[in-house]
Amino acid sequence: MKTINIVNSKFINNSGSRGPVLNILNYSENYIINFNDTYFENNHANYYGGVVYSHRYFYPEDYIPQYNDYYFNNCVFINNTAKKGDISFSYEKRHEPIFSNIKELRKIKGAFVTNPSYIELTPDSKKSVTLYSGEKIPFEIKFRIFDEYNNIINEEAFETIDDMMLFDLELNDTANGKILGSPVYNCYVGYCTIPQIKILGKAGSYKLYYKLKTFGNYEPFKNSFGEIDINIKYCSNSSYLYQDIEKAGFKSCYLPQCETSCNKGRCVNMNVCDCSSTPYKGLYCNEYYIEEKSTAFMVFLKIISIILTIITIAFIIGIIKNRNDQKIKAASYNFLILILVGIIFNNIYLWILSMKETTILTCTYEYLFNYLGFSLVFGSIFVKTLRIFIIFEKINNSILVRNNIMYLIVLTILLYHVITVIFWIIFDNITVAKRYTVKEREYKQCTYPIWKKINTLFNLSLLLVDVSFSYANRHVKKNFKEHLTIPVYVYIVLTILMEFIDVDYEETQYVFDSFMMIINTSVILFFIFIRRYYKILLFNKTNANHIPLFISSNDLLRENKRVHY
Repeated sequence: MKTINIVNSKFINNSGSRGPVLNILNYSENYIINFNDTYFENNHANYYGGVVYSHRYFYPEDYIPQYNDYYFNNCVFINNTAKKGDISFSYEKRHEPIFSNIKELRKIKGAFVTNPSYIELTPDSKKSVTLYSGEKIPFEIKFRIFDEYNNIINEEAFETIDDMMLFDLELNDTANGKILGSPVYNCYVGYCTIPQIKILGKAGSYKLYYKLKTFGNYEPFKNSFGEIDINIKYCSNSSYLYQDIEKAGFKSCYLPQCETSCNKGRCVNMNVCDCSSTPYKGLYCNEYYIEEKSTAFMVFLKIISIILTIITIAFIIGIIKNRNDQKIKAASYNFLILILVGIIFNNIYLWILSMKETTILTCTYEYLFNYLGFSLVFGSIFVKTLRIFIIFEKINNSILVRNNIMYLIVLTILLYHVITVIFWIIFDNITVAKRYTVKEREYKQCTYPIWKKINTLFNLSLLLVDVSFSYANRHVKKNFKEHLTIPVYVYIVLTILMEFIDVDYEETQYVFDSFMMIINTSVILFFIFIRRYYKILLFNKTNANHIPLFISSNDLLRENKRVHY
């Protein structure tokens, strides 16, 4: 046996990765090294053991040598440093050299460190958990890694991924239970945290094992695992559901939960809302039902529009066919045609109202054809009434009785409304707004600028002037009178009801608009065309004087030598 004695020496400012003074890699019984009365100062190891690093193993592991082969007798250690073990780092305590003043040296914090030896739950961590299947562990559970000197091992920040210490989780009875989530987790600086994982399984008692999987820069050690008691309760609460919502082969016992509010609905499962008791629909009962137009009524409107159009075209053909008849000429043939064309525009307006979707385009067409129809129908009635007024008031040489001037008046009214629509299109003034019924059903409604109200007032003002002229013409002989005022009165009354009385017709607005137009069109056809045609036929039959005539719209201005057009 060879003995090496180092006496009264100094080891100062030595450095290395591990044990810059003494690096022991294996056990040997061939020599003994004694450090006697030796001084160690400012020695530094980048990793382990500022003075001594011992990485030797005994085989078998329970072998204890008869004597140690490294001794530090009466030595002094000052300001020696290392990442772990400022004086000594060893695989186990029994692998350390012998220090004669070990009791004093161990009082120095961090002077002696060994490889990790065991893991232990932190004092604030519970060792047992009771829960329902599918519930998460309701709190964090932490454990720390210690060496034989009860030093916490993983207190330093990780420099590389190889420094990380990983652990895995396992349930003891995988036939009856299961862990949801990643099976491997990493330790943090100072402790390892078992996350709040979900545990599925049949009711009963289980063990949750946690075990280190990797050890970073340390050697594996035996006591690197622990366990927690898990008790899964029976799902007997009537408020809970018991279903395999995780699709994992085991049912969960849970209360319905919805991350997003169900509004006025009821949460009946995981993120599933029951909207049956609410006026809403959708995943979270936050979508409105759409109030659709009545299919039957839309079909009705289309049929009425077609019938009125056929009648109108029949009148147009009849008037054109008999345009040379004195009665047709007396009734202002051209303006009768304009009125009928206006009625066709009204019928197109009815057809648009029967469309299922409400869009900016349909809203534009609604306004355009409605007001084009007004311009031709009531513009023509206006100039006809005006001409009777001028003639019978004997306003001499008035240019207003000329046909081209009368056409210009009608055209001006029409262009005013066309230009209005063009401006609205350019500046995006026509929109579609969402509205809601008292039953909280959603429908769409056309919205126009305030200018629409001004246009309606313009139309009504024109008709009021027409009514004034009609009143002035009240003393005209009966055979010169024309029933032009009744359609005007009807339009005025209906417009005031629809436009200026503050009534919200909600989703049925299109129904009222439709009936308003049907009534207006019917009144115009009856009083200006059908009623007049009937009287002409009756007159012809009474006087036994057949005049070739298909239709006449006006017998009020019969041929009269005093009247000139």
